[in-house]
Amino acid sequence: MKLSLSLSLLLWCLHIAHTQCGPAHYIEFYNDYAHNHDEQRLGYRHHYHISDVQTGVSILHGEQRQGDQVTGSYSQLAPSGEVRSVYYEVRGGQGYRAVIIQRTANSRVHQALEFERKQALQALPLAKPVAFVI
Repeated sequence: MKLSLSLSLLLWCLHIAHTQCGPAHYIEFYNDYAHNHDEQRLGYRHHYHISDVQTGVSILHGEQRQGDQVTGSYSQLAPSGEVRSVYYEVRGGQGYRAVIIQRTANSRVHQALEFERKQALQALPLAKPVAFVI
């Protein structure tokens, strides 16, 4: 008896909920993304910082885009106190360029960055990975 009463109460609640909601409405959406955007108007900017005292991880990252140009940087603080920073730039079809700077804990050197305006002919070989970020 309790089971049938519970079941009928559940069905009655579902019926009331269904009649209160009304009929379902569906919306169809389509967009041709390949031909329906303006590259010069695309843009974003974001920054974030991760600092975990327990694990010793300290990372700073920022990036911005305007049209087909993207610039950004990220830095990592090593346990020894050294800071490794990567400044990068992408300009349309010219490719990706980056400058890597490593500073010691007591370094007070002002760095001025200038990017070349043409793509390098060959990639620069790296002996070791620059950084491991998990």
